[in-house]
This record gives sequence, C-alpha cells and structure tokens, in this order.
Amino acid sequence: MAKAVLAKIGVTEVKEHVISGLFASRILRERRDPKLRTVFKYLRDLERHLHKSRYPLPDPDDKMITPMERSGKRDADDAIAKTEFILTTLQKLLDEP
Repeated sequence: MAKAVLAKIGVTEVKEHVISGLFASRILRERRDPKLRTVFKYLRDLERHLHKSRYPLPDPDDKMITPMERSGKRDADDAIAKTEFILTTLQKLLDEP
C-alpha cells in the first residue's frame, strides 16, 4: 500500500522492501498529517521484523527456528493492528483526487 502511494506521486521504480525512509522523504515532507507520521512509525516497526518473519534462523544449538516459533500471539496481534492502520490510512490517501 505504501508503494501504491509512492506510485501515485510518481515514484514508480521502487524495488526494495524497506521503504519507510523513502516514504518519509517523499510523503511526510509534503504532508504534515499526524496519521501519516504514525504510518511512518509503523512501517519502521514492521520493517525491523521483515527478515525475521520470512526466513527460519538457527538458534544457539543450530536447531532451525521458524518465524512462527520466534513470534508470539502478542507480536502477531501488534503487527496486524499496525498493518490495518497503515492500510486504512493509506487507502484514504489513495482515494483522494
């Protein structure tokens, strides 16, 4: 959704997954909306977990730990709430003329 907002303002060649910095420099600079600041904060929070949520990692005993084993229900609920806020807020921005 954040990439769609960037595309709406003409930033179309984004190949990275981590885009909070680009979002800040291109969106927040032009709009001083507190909800968009929250979107930026949530994007950064979610990006910190990007690789941990996608790939298994070895523990100290070299046993592979899946992403589900690394995160608890509270982590998942938090990520879902942040994602829903991002989606809802950015959808409103996309719906603007």
